[in-house]
Amino acid sequence: MTFLASLKATPGAILIYGVLGLTGFLGPPLVGLLVPAYGELVLKLLIAYAALILSFLGGAR
Repeated sequence: MTFLASLKATPGAILIYGVLGLTGFLGPPLVGLLVPAYGELVLKLLIAYAALILSFLGGAR
């Protein structure tokens, strides 16, 4: 099964949650590029979000 075929077979709600989960990782770098004055704050938020996600993954393990 190819990637596109499996993507089409995935229910829409799961795809939406997956994309929304990525916004926490993709949003802060974009804000940092668009508004350099907030770069340091956005970096701290990205690190905190990544630590939170890793803690959930550790708990699931």
